[in-house]
Amino acid sequence: FTVLIMSRPKYYWFGFIQRTLERYPEQLIKDDTAMSKIALVNIRKALEDTKKQRDGEDRVKLAEMLYFRRSHTIDGAAMVLHVSTRTAQQWNSDLIYLIADKMGFL
Repeated sequence: FTVLIMSRPKYYWFGFIQRTLERYPEQLIKDDTAMSKIALVNIRKALEDTKKQRDGEDRVKLAEMLYFRRSHTIDGAAMVLHVSTRTAQQWNSDLIYLIADKMGFL
């Protein structure tokens, strides 16, 4: 019997935020619901805050490759940005948790 220990468990909202990022910004603008408007504003704020962080531009590029353009996997995006896969995973997780915090999930 093996127990896997994760540093951060994935909460119910984790996948929701990932799917919402894939819809950013065009589909969220078209979708005229309160939740889409909330998501749009908070994703923009999170991306602005992320740009101010260390390696912020690369973190935003990672999000663009993974979610907005859906052109790369996490491994491929890490290679393009010249970081380890683990660093790319951490940056991705950091962004999702930041958005979750701004949207009130945390």
